[in-house]
Amino acid sequence: MSEEPRRSFRFSFGIDKLGLVALRMPWLSATIVAVLTALAVVGVMRLNVDDSLSELFRTNTKEFQQYEEIDRRFPSSEYDVLVVVESPKLLSRDNLAAFASTVIELQLADGVNGLISMLSARDKPDANGYAPPIVPDELPADDAGFATVVERLRTNDIVSGKFLSEDGQLALVVISLDRKIVAEQTARKIIGGLQEIVDRELGAKGITAKLTGAPVMQLEIRNAVERDRLIYNGLGFVVGLVVAYMFFRRISLTLIAVAGRSG
Repeated sequence: MSEEPRRSFRFSFGIDKLGLVALRMPWLSATIVAVLTALAVVGVMRLNVDDSLSELFRTNTKEFQQYEEIDRRFPSSEYDVLVVVESPKLLSRDNLAAFASTVIELQLADGVNGLISMLSARDKPDANGYAPPIVPDELPADDAGFATVVERLRTNDIVSGKFLSEDGQLALVVISLDRKIVAEQTARKIIGGLQEIVDRELGAKGITAKLTGAPVMQLEIRNAVERDRLIYNGLGFVVGLVVAYMFFRRISLTLIAVAGRSG
């Protein structure tokens, strides 16, 4: 009885014969697979995404070099976090005190290079050249004095329409982040710390506060990409497992095929 002719794989170009090597030297093949898997894991752990807006448009043109020089001398808003604070009674005594406390906490937070808000506005210099803040550290105890402070704040040319809405219900805090600290501690940790301060100081007062700006949007995009990658990779693994089992009908062969795909 003649032997059954060996099946020919026209488009494999002989690569299918590598399986014979694995059958003859299983331990060597297993070692190679283990080493390649370890290298793949190390490579995946070192992968990172540079979501900087300046890197997105990086070129070797003279215009971009001028932009980099200007950005070095006058840092852009790419690292600015905006805190939008909203409340129908934002300029009440308790809410204004809570806002001031939040600004102090944010200014002392890790990764903050500086910030400006409606509390940064100054009055005209006195005879000694000192320009006192419009909103003092200690709010006036009498209602008339407090009302005067609020009115001066709402009518200030720098504050009105920029850091405080005309109706007095919306305020803006601009936080400049330290690029080096953000690179060392990651934006997720720095922005998470700012969010924690805002929630703790203003959430208890019923004041709505949201973080926005380029760093916050970049972090949200990065989190969404990581979440989708886990979901789709997980679904792909499950589908591959099902298809491999339907093809081989054996658990051992299915695990070998799936393990090879994962590596």
